[in-house]
Amino acid sequence: MAVLDRGGVREGQPFILSGDGSYDLQLNCFRRELGVRAENSVLGYARDVMLFIRFLGASRYGKPIWACDADDLRAYKRVRLSCGGPDAVSAGTWNRSVAALDKWVAWSLDAGLLRRSP
Repeated sequence: MAVLDRGGVREGQPFILSGDGSYDLQLNCFRRELGVRAENSVLGYARDVMLFIRFLGASRYGKPIWACDADDLRAYKRVRLSCGGPDAVSAGTWNRSVAALDKWVAWSLDAGLLRRSP
């Protein structure tokens, strides 16, 4: 039997924190409702969203993901693809990140959490 916390996270299951480090109920609803069954895929989507949240916090003056815009996404792409060092990613990894963010945007629009797509 799986043990659930009040936020619906089973013991040992990954979850997403907001930029301030608190449990983000909406982001974790997104994670649960992804419709992705493979554990590695769930982890990948959660990681991609969390990396974007960290970027917004560190490089976009702590902007919450719910307020991101196209400028934030362009800046994130620039950093991830061309910064060099351990944080740079391949085009394939970037495409997977974009797929995760696209799923988050579609879900957020459908849930009424975003008014328009960034």
